[in-house]
Amino acid sequence: MKETKKRKLQMNILGKHEKIWTQLFLRTKIRTFKLHLHGVEHYSSDHSELVVSGDSGNLWKFIKSLKNPMFFVKLDKIIFTFID
Repeated sequence: MKETKKRKLQMNILGKHEKIWTQLFLRTKIRTFKLHLHGVEHYSSDHSELVVSGDSGNLWKFIKSLKNPMFFVKLDKIIFTFID
């Protein structure tokens, strides 16, 4: 049986965004890809940070899905960093 490695991903969302809609949208995506949310921090009106963990394959699928255009949420810039 193949053992999958759990990794953590830190996401910094920069630029003006609606925190309520963005958080709802991202929580839905996180559940869809079977990831675990570890924390959400809102540093300012244009900077939020999320930390999620899960299988490497699911994290990469999550990242690719966020690169596609989104209809309800407009995000200026997302910085992804894998952390241990």
